Amino acid sequence: MTMTAKALVREFRITKGTDKVILADPNPEMTPSEVMLFYSGQYPELTNGSVSNPEVKATKMIYDFSTTVGKKG
Repeated sequence: MTMTAKALVREFRITKGTDKVILADPNPEMTPSEVMLFYSGQYPELTNGSVSNPEVKATKMIYDFSTTVGKKG
């Protein structure tokens, strides 16, 4: 039996209300924090967010972006 190694595909998710939005990996050479910064233009709440440790499922490494939403004032 021959074993082959396959690279895991990265997937990024952000929770919007009760929905999870799946974000594509813009560049596999970016760190997860750089990906979060990349998407902060589209999702401003990510500017103060954090990245979870990846969860491995089948052929994917899934990162969740957590947001810190507060009140101004």
